[in-house]
Order: sequence, then C-alpha cells, then structure tokens
Amino acid sequence: MEISEQHQKPQVIVEATPPKQVQNITEATPSRQPEQIRETTKPGEDRIVLLTDGIFAIALTLLVLSIQVPVTHDPTVFSNLFKFDGDFFTNTRSYIITFGVLISYWRIHRRLMNNLERIDNTFISINVVFLAFVAFFPATNSLLRNSQFREAVIIYTVVLAGCGYSAALLVIYAFGNRRLVADNNDFRSPRSLKISTIITPTFFLMSLLLLLIPNFDPGSVFYYWLILPIGSIIYTRAKKYRNKSA
Repeated sequence: MEISEQHQKPQVIVEATPPKQVQNITEATPSRQPEQIRETTKPGEDRIVLLTDGIFAIALTLLVLSIQVPVTHDPTVFSNLFKFDGDFFTNTRSYIITFGVLISYWRIHRRLMNNLERIDNTFISINVVFLAFVAFFPATNSLLRNSQFREAVIIYTVVLAGCGYSAALLVIYAFGNRRLVADNNDFRSPRSLKISTIITPTFFLMSLLLLLIPNFDPGSVFYYWLILPIGSIIYTRAKKYRNKSA
C-alpha cells in the first residue's frame, strides 16, 4: 500500500501543474492589455506626431534652396542683388512668406495635439491630407519666381488655402462633440481656434479678388497678407486689455 501511494502522489502534482500555469498566464495577460492600450492612445507618443514634425522640418528646409546667390566676379551683379525686382529679393520674399505660413500651421497643429486624448482613423486620414499640402509647399514656392503672372499667384494661394482648410477640418473634427478630447479637458477656447483656422485660408482666397483690378501687379497680393499678423497682434492685445479691465 505504501508503494502505491508513493506512485499516486506525483500523478496528482503533474495534473495540478498545467492549470496553475494557465491560470497565471490568464491572470497576467489582462493586466498588461490596458497599459498597452493606454500607451498607444497618447497623442504625444504616437507616430503621427513624429511624422508631422518630420514633414514640416523637411519642407521648411527645402524652402531655403530656392534662394541662390550668384557666383561671379562681376561687382555689378552684387550691386543689383537687393533690387526690388531682382531674383534674390523675389526668392527671399517668397521664402519668408511661405516659412511664416508653415510655422503658423505647425503651431496650430501643435496646439491641437496637446489637447487631444485619443486619435482615430478619420483624424489620421485628415492629417495625411494636411501633410500632403505641407509637403507640396517647396514646389509651389518656386512658382513665386514668376509672381508677375496671375496663374502662378493663384496656384500658390490655392495650395496655401487648402492647407489651411485641412488644418481647420482637423480642429473641427477633434473638438466637435468633444470627439477626441478628454471629458475633463479645460481648454476654454476651442471656438476661437476653429474661427482663426478658418479665417486665415479664407482671407488668402479673398485676396485673389485683387487680381480682378485692371493693371494690378499680381505679386502685390502678398503684401496685403501682412494685414493678418498685424490684425492678430491688435486683437490679442485688445483681448488682454479687456480681460485685465474686467
């Protein structure tokens, strides 16, 4: 009898071991899944942020390649370098305009991403369209060398406005019904962000109406765009003054 009992004890241990292993695996797996889901839904750690910043960095870098300094020993070339209608001045002007617009769009995107709690496939698709416009900026920037032609100014402005409207669509989709924003998010001015992102591209398109004026220089349209930053500064200061007085 003692021998049979000794043979039965290992059998009980062997039968009991697999259930314990399975139980340990099933207990450990659920506890890890919420952590993985939480990590992938953080916008700051998502690949979309890295992709967006990378495309902006490349586009901003490629813009400067349109500015070319002539290599020559002729002193008259450098004396004419800063002429108002010279190539160097025209390329530098287009670089400053495009750089400023891209930075403004990047700041809007950065501000948006800082207030998101989650990202879905629709948001990613809209963001891809937004990045397509951003990546196309270096090509359209070269059109400004021929800013004396209406067609060049129209194409450049339409791309500019398309990028702005896609950014506005990102903002509207994210904040609409707090779709991608946390319930406890204390962002107090989503409406102002929506309005500002819509006003900018609309102003760009409206400026094309100046081309209907007879004998109007198409390249002069860009100087009217200075109204936007000046108006934004005045509005911001007036808003701060009003809040202090209140």
